[in-house]
Parts: sequence; C-alpha cells; structure tokens
Amino acid sequence: MAGLKASLPVGRHLRFAASLDANYGPVFAALIAPGIIDAINTGQISLDQFLQSNMALTWIPAIAA
Repeated sequence: MAGLKASLPVGRHLRFAASLDANYGPVFAALIAPGIIDAINTGQISLDQFLQSNMALTWIPAIAA
C-alpha cells in the first residue's frame, strides 16, 4: 500500500486536505446467482463456482476541509 497526503491551511481555523492511496492485492467476489445456475446446469457443486479471486490495483482518493 502506498499513499500521498497534502494539506493547506486557509485562514486561522480552516484547512483543506487531500489524499490518494493505492493498494495492490487480491480482491474476492462471491458469485451466488451464477454459481447456482452453473451448479444446476452441470449437476455438480464446487467452491470454484461461487468464489472468484483476482489481483487488482485499487485507488482511493479523498478530500476534506
């Protein structure tokens, strides 16, 4: 995970801030409806039908005052 943060004072009682974080790692998804449909069509049930895992780069921007 990496991040960048900055802030700027405006007057005596106010400050603006911004941040940008990046995260690279696994992202998991539960595929309930497609897993059920695939299980009905094939007649077999396995965990691979209901879970999906991908590596992803996620950006998280934020601003505050």
